[in-house]
Order: sequence, then C-alpha cells, then structure tokens
Amino acid sequence: MRITDLIDKRSICLNGTPGSKKEALDAVIDLMAESGKIRDKEAYKK
Repeated sequence: MRITDLIDKRSICLNGTPGSKKEALDAVIDLMAESGKIRDKEAYKK
C-alpha cells in the first residue's frame, strides 16, 4: 500500500495543534480511519 492511496481531502486537518509526535500520528491515523481508508488503527500504527 502506498501513502498516496491513503490520503484524500477527508484525511487532512489544517487546524490541528498536536503537542507531540505521538499526538500528531494518532490524529492522522484517526482521520484516515474516519475517511474509510484504514480499518485497523492499531495494526496501521505498528
């Protein structure tokens, strides 16, 4: 799977203010899951 297969305009947030790298990655993963691009957030995170 390529990163370009996962990104669409529903998985982009321009107003986010994560406090750490972990928070930023969690936010991106949540957006991808909400847009239907990934199903298993924990597996994708690993």
